[in-house]
Formats: sequence, C-alpha cells, structure tokens
Amino acid sequence: MKENISPFGSRRKKTSFVTLLIAIGLLPIGCLQTTQVEEPFSAFVAVNLVATGDSNLAYFSGRDTVRTPVALRVERNQPATVSIIPDQRFDLDSNVEGPDTRWTFTAWSDTASTNPNRVLVLSRSKNLAAAFCKRVKVVVCSRVGSRLSLVDSSWRTPGEKMFIPAPQISGTRFSGWRINGRNVTDATPLALAVVAPTTVEAKYQPVCTLSVQSDWSAGLPIKINDSAAVTPYNLEAVVGQSVKISVAANIEEDVSTFVDGNDVILATGNPQATSKRRSLRGYGTHIILLDSSKTIVIPTQRSYKVFVGTLPDTAGDFSFTADSGTSTIIKKSLYLSLGVGQPSLAAPKSLDWEPESTLIHLRAKPRADFIFSKWTYNGKTETVSDSLDFRVSWPTNLTAVFVPRFTLNLETFPDTSLNFMLGDSTLPAPWSRTYSSKTTVTIGATTPQERTR
Repeated sequence: MKENISPFGSRRKKTSFVTLLIAIGLLPIGCLQTTQVEEPFSAFVAVNLVATGDSNLAYFSGRDTVRTPVALRVERNQPATVSIIPDQRFDLDSNVEGPDTRWTFTAWSDTASTNPNRVLVLSRSKNLAAAFCKRVKVVVCSRVGSRLSLVDSSWRTPGEKMFIPAPQISGTRFSGWRINGRNVTDATPLALAVVAPTTVEAKYQPVCTLSVQSDWSAGLPIKINDSAAVTPYNLEAVVGQSVKISVAANIEEDVSTFVDGNDVILATGNPQATSKRRSLRGYGTHIILLDSSKTIVIPTQRSYKVFVGTLPDTAGDFSFTADSGTSTIIKKSLYLSLGVGQPSLAAPKSLDWEPESTLIHLRAKPRADFIFSKWTYNGKTETVSDSLDFRVSWPTNLTAVFVPRFTLNLETFPDTSLNFMLGDSTLPAPWSRTYSSKTTVTIGATTPQERTR
C-alpha cells in the first residue's frame, strides 16, 4: 500500500483530500475531537472541521494540507474563508492502475450549500461538517492472447450492481471473465457487485476458420474429428488447434432413381490446403494444424453406372464403340463396362463404371421380326436413329426400343400385274413392304385399267 506523509511528520496510508483555505489569522491548533472546544483566549473561537463519509480519508487545506478532524482558531467576529477541494482522487488499491478511489464534495451539513467555498463570521466556537460521496473505479478491458485493450473505465458507488456484456471482437472467441487477476466465470453478461476498485478482464482466444470443400456438388461424405460430415463443411477453431480430416479413397453413392443401387463412385484426389498450397499426401486421415484460416479442397474423379438394355427383352442386340474405336457386340440388359484405360468390354457379365466424360457410341440391331423404334435416355426419348452418341455425365439407363415387324403383301387378280394406289403413289403388283405394329397404311384400287394382250 502506498503512503503519504502528513505535515505533522506521521506516515499514513494514502487517503482522500479535502482542502481548507484559511484566511490570514487562521492558525492550526492540532487535531481535536469533533466536540465543542473551549476558547483559551477571549479573542478567538474554535472551528471543529470534520468530513462525513470517511473522516479518516478527507483532507482540508489552508496554508498547509491537514487531515480531518481538525480544530482551528479564528478571530472572534472576523471573516474567515474556508475552501474545500471538491474532487479528491487517490491510488489506494493495487488492482487498478492510477487513482482508483474518489471523494466528491456534496454539501455543507449546516446549510446544505453545495458551494465548496464559504466565509464564516463566528462569535462562538462551531462544529462544521462537509459531506462527501465515495466512488471507486471499475476498469473493463479485453485480453486477446497477451494484448490488453481498454473497453471502459468508470467511477461507481460501492454497493452498485453492474451487468457487463462481453464485447464482440472479430476473429476471436470469448473464453471467460477475470476479476482482479482471478478467473471467475464464462457467463455473459457478467453480474458484478461493486465493493472496491476493480479490474475486469474479458478473455478471448484468437480463432481461424477451416473450410473443407469438394468439386462433387451433391456433397462428399467425410469425417471431421471422427464425426460424420458432408462437404462443404466449415468450422471455427482456436488458433493452434489441430483438426483431423478423414477421407475415403473411394466412395459409392446412390444419386439417381433411373439406375438401381449405388450408381456413382467418387475416387478422391489428394486434398490441397489452398491457403498454404500444402498437399495432404495420400488418402485416409490427415491432421491439419490451424495456424491460420485454411480452405481444403478435395477433388474427385467420378465414374457412373451405365445400364443398357432392350425393350422387349428378346427384340434385338446392340453394339458400342468407345473413344478408341474398338467395337463389340454385347447382349441386351447388361452393364456397359468401360473401365479406365479399357476401350472395350472386358468382362460382359461384370458391373463396372464409366468414367465421367467418356464418349460412348451405340447402335441398335433388331432381331428377326422386329424393327428399331428409338433410344430412350433415363426414361425420355433421345433419338429415333438406331445410332446414338452420348458422353457420360450422370448415372444412365439407356434402352433400345424395338417394335414387332409386319409384312404387307399386295397382289391383283385375275391379272397379277395390275396397278394399285399406296397413299398418293401408283405402284404395280405384286408388292411387299415391312411395317412396325400400329402403322396406318392407305391402299386404293386403280380402275378401270387397260392392258394390251
């Protein structure tokens, strides 16, 4: 505790000051009790001065600084000026830097006057009291790491209750309160009952962000700290914290209703930390130290299931040609199997996957008594040509639709070489043509007809 030296040579703890200016003729006569003082000489009377609130801390000043309570001799029936220091501040507590206790003059007890200066003309001794109000300083600051910043500083009345919210500081996470160097709570706002000078610290930890992304728009399944997650995934973490990212090398998902079961394989590439351009080597589990904000991008190589069939089942076959130009005949209702680096069907009975952007050339071949009608692509008509080129971009169900073939034969009788009308055309008999089912044909007879024999 810091100390002040009084003009009387004694050492005392630092206390608040009040000033009394005493005009010429006022003489200090030492410290007396705050009671009526007997007049030692008929020419003088006594002024007994006290400060309410805390008499041991209030000070007055005349020619010298003195501490209350004090008794002064003044000339009887002569003007004497008394002045008080209305605002006194002291450094009494080590928990707050600088002046931390404040005494403010409020009024004289005998007149209720708030003027700190007054002139007295006394015919007899008098007790005089100056009322003071005590306040203590409450300092609120924020601490981010080792950096301390002032938020607020105010004078408060002992017994007052304060509710202090934690300030919002960008790039940080609030971690709790400290009062006079002691950790207390992490609840906000802080409820504080003011008793003495107080320093309140709102503690913060610097944070950064981790963003895990993928070029797979449907969301790539991953694990963050052993918990299931889906890209894009974002989290906020304290700087210096480590985050575990787990990525499977191959992930199968069911994304289309047109192909049964899992219909896409996502082969994950090496994740890249774009803020540092640092590769996370290989697949599996990676530990990321968040010394700054980072974005992790997980590229994927996508392969889709492609199903090719015929309708009706026994109506025909089809051939395909891959990018390399190799072709083969495969049966209906088999999975088209073009693996990476395999231009043709390697194993017709296996389920395999088409790498994204593979260009496939298909041609339908009807069997006897059928003719080709159209190709359907995921339930919609793609083309009525028996040849189809498409580039793999999604799980695909392709169907070559065939219809029964019917033959229409036209003959004339008794002369077998007479003409007839087919639509707007005149054709000679005998005549034959193949049609698909439900085809409408308009036939007419040409009459009369003449022949030269």
